[in-house]
Amino acid sequence: MIYGKVMDSKAIIPVVFRLASQPDFSLDFVIDTGFNDHLNFTTTSSQCDESSLIL
Repeated sequence: MIYGKVMDSKAIIPVVFRLASQPDFSLDFVIDTGFNDHLNFTTTSSQCDESSLIL
């Protein structure tokens, strides 16, 4: 499962990079799903934090 957030109508996920002998660092990436319509949410899902995203 991929966890992310929605900002400015864009799906954003952080990717953590782990390099040998270096501290971990994270970069945010925009996921282009190709989806161009609107989403309908059930009552249960609409009670979640609207900035959360699970793919």
